[in-house]
Amino acid sequence: MAIRKEKEIRREHIEQAALFWEENPGYNGFRDSTTYDVLVDGRPYPPKAIAAISSKLAGLGELMPWDFAGVKDGKWHRLFKSLGFLIVPKGTVATQVSEIGQSAFIESDIEEIERVHQDNPTVRATLVMARLGQGKYRKELLALWGGKCAVTGCAVSEVLRASHAKPWRISDDNERLDPNNGLPLVANLDALFDAGLIGFDEDGKMHISEQLGDEETLLDGIPRHLRVTPNMEQASYLEEHLVNVFQCEDEKLFPDF
Repeated sequence: MAIRKEKEIRREHIEQAALFWEENPGYNGFRDSTTYDVLVDGRPYPPKAIAAISSKLAGLGELMPWDFAGVKDGKWHRLFKSLGFLIVPKGTVATQVSEIGQSAFIESDIEEIERVHQDNPTVRATLVMARLGQGKYRKELLALWGGKCAVTGCAVSEVLRASHAKPWRISDDNERLDPNNGLPLVANLDALFDAGLIGFDEDGKMHISEQLGDEETLLDGIPRHLRVTPNMEQASYLEEHLVNVFQCEDEKLFPDF
């Protein structure tokens, strides 16, 4: 079946298709993907299956596994992206993507990675994983901090986010993959760090933006310093965060406690 009517598929069709697949895995002979997934509400799904089910839900007819060929970067992947869904390497453990701070650029950053490294799939996949806070970058970052949040010491990996310090867009590829360029943080601190509402200096002391206002109570009971004093490389990246991300019109610097 031709895909010339694919633009009639809407976001809700993709979301409904994901729910259908959960209840009917293996539908029409489709299998889990071996290379890429489409993320729907933060969960990975096989792109071909979701495309086929979405087509049926949109009234465009039935598609079978053999109707797809060379789907990577093809019409269906472009359609998913146009509707706001990410295409990620197989095995990515997705986290929620914020609409603020550095994470607001994640989709365009991934598109740039795919454009620049289209002839090197290994480098491309490694960088995409790093941009999502996953893969080798996440593993090495967590290892630097003993598998725990850099502030609270929480060791529950499911709630830890691998946050870059120096913004992705002004980093080179080596800096993007450098585990010193980031902090493992629990989700609430990750969101504040990503949005520039908190930052850390070379001594590990926390800076808190006045723009946090009355919501500063979010930090009640949270240490105002990193568990370990940053090394030279980490301190340099954290300074980049303070200069380029931290909302520093007004700020409070808290002593350790």
